[in-house]
Amino acid sequence: MTRRTITRHNDGGTRAITPPLGTLRDELDTIFDRFMRSPLGLPIDVLGSSTAWPSLDVSETKEAVKVTAEVPGIPAENVQVEVEGGTLVISGEVSEEKTSGDEHFHHVERRRGEFRRVIALPDTVDPERITAEASDGVLTVTLPKRADAGGRRIEVKPRSAGD
Repeated sequence: MTRRTITRHNDGGTRAITPPLGTLRDELDTIFDRFMRSPLGLPIDVLGSSTAWPSLDVSETKEAVKVTAEVPGIPAENVQVEVEGGTLVISGEVSEEKTSGDEHFHHVERRRGEFRRVIALPDTVDPERITAEASDGVLTVTLPKRADAGGRRIEVKPRSAGD
């Protein structure tokens, strides 16, 4: 989207002028949009929460798409994996640790609270065969592809002269 500024001139006419910084901003927006897509072209919702957490890796083979998320210290029963309208939703909660009333923290980096990541599913995924397992602080979601996901090649025939 190009931003334009309308300026009025003494002769009563108007001209549309694109400010240089508007063009630069448009270019940066485009670069950022491209950066925020995985190599598969899937948009990644890194702003679904205040920060991108948990960290995700998305990979693909001929048979499946695999999403791996870091969930250290989170019991499997506190992690939910759902398919909602063409998206994979990974959510959960990290509970606050109980501390004594006289303990005061000087620095806190460990995350607590709810998290939610949303990833658009490609049309090739079979949502009925998705599996998820957690081991050693890593959640692995396997999204098998449908049998008909390979596509098909269409023969291009030359048009005959009489057509």
